[in-house]
Amino acid sequence: MNEENLQKIGDVADLLGITQRTLRYYEEEELIKPLRTKKGTRLYSDEDISRVRVILLLVDADVPIQSIKELSKARSKSKSGDKASHLVSQQLNKLREEALEKKNKYALLEKKLGITDALVQQCFGCSHKPTKDTCFSCTVVPEFRNDFVVKLIAG
Repeated sequence: MNEENLQKIGDVADLLGITQRTLRYYEEEELIKPLRTKKGTRLYSDEDISRVRVILLLVDADVPIQSIKELSKARSKSKSGDKASHLVSQQLNKLREEALEKKNKYALLEKKLGITDALVQQCFGCSHKPTKDTCFSCTVVPEFRNDFVVKLIAG
């Protein structure tokens, strides 16, 4: 491997917008294995950086580190390509199901937030002090008191 293509931990952390500690943690979890100089300096290849980008995407989507580890080790733990491909496929399908569940939850949340925002916008220009009593007895926006998110806002 050409050392000119290798980057030190600080440079990689800056490039990816993460901390050096995050990179060390991924190494401790055996998700990446950067090269080391004789003095112990970590050197990251383009392949290491690409791998970290995938890990960050999964972590950002709330995929547990344990699931990421299982996926990353599935092929090396398998005795044949057939077993590896079945295991990887199974893990990917599980992650897809979880992603779809989250997508549906976020879609519902987005819808409810939009409804609440439309209600709140009807209150633009209101001169009454915003209390639970005044807002919940409002005749201009009677739906206000029954809204899902308003129950949090109104206290």
